[in-house]
Amino acid sequence: MSGAPSVGYGEPSVELFAQLAAYQGITSLTEARLALSVASHADLRPELLALRAKPMPFLEPVPEPAQALTWLERGGDRP
Repeated sequence: MSGAPSVGYGEPSVELFAQLAAYQGITSLTEARLALSVASHADLRPELLALRAKPMPFLEPVPEPAQALTWLERGGDRP
């Protein structure tokens, strides 16, 4: 994706959140607001990881982006 932020592994930072926001066209966030977002992310990370580890058989698998796009083009409903 052209212009996409360079996202690597590791702990999120204010700089990374600023890049991600700018990539989405959100440019009005202050550094303090971005820092609060990073802190909130860090606080919620254990719960997010626990949620991601749970099986969700009611969701159809989407192993590749092309399938996700097709699913969205169909309206995002079940097959």
